[in-house]
Amino acid sequence: MNADEIRLLLKEQATTNQQQAAALQAQLVALQLELQATKALLQTRQGGGSDAGSLLARSMRLDVPKFSGTDPESWIFSITEYFSLLNTPVDQRLRMVGFNLEGDAAEWFRWMTRNSLITNWDVFVDSFKNRFGPLKYKDPHGAL
Repeated sequence: MNADEIRLLLKEQATTNQQQAAALQAQLVALQLELQATKALLQTRQGGGSDAGSLLARSMRLDVPKFSGTDPESWIFSITEYFSLLNTPVDQRLRMVGFNLEGDAAEWFRWMTRNSLITNWDVFVDSFKNRFGPLKYKDPHGAL
C-alpha cells in the first residue's frame, strides 16, 4: 500500500467519522427536544393539579420491586419510593403489594390478610418488618 492509497483510506475514514458524528449530534438534539417537551408537560401537569404520577408511569418503564425473602428493609424502601413516585394512594398500596411478594412472603401475606391481621399500609409495613426484618435482640448463649 503506497502513501496515496493510505491518504485516500484515511480521508474516507475521516468522512465516515464526520457523518457518524453528525448523525449522533442530530440524535442528541432530538433527545434534548423530547426531554424539554416532557419536562414542560410534567411541569404543566404539576402546576395544573393533574396527577404527575400517571405521566411518569406512561413515559418511563419502572419495574415494581419484588420481595423474595432477602433484604426486607431495602425492599420496603424501594416499594414505598415506587408508590410515592407514582402517587399511589395509601389505601391502594395494600392491594398492589400482594402481587409483588414471592415464596414465604407471599404465603405469609395471604395468611395475614385472610385472618384480617393486616388492615392498612402502616400495619403491613410494621408486620412485614417484624416478620422478615433482622432480629431485635441476639442471644449469645443460644449462638453457643
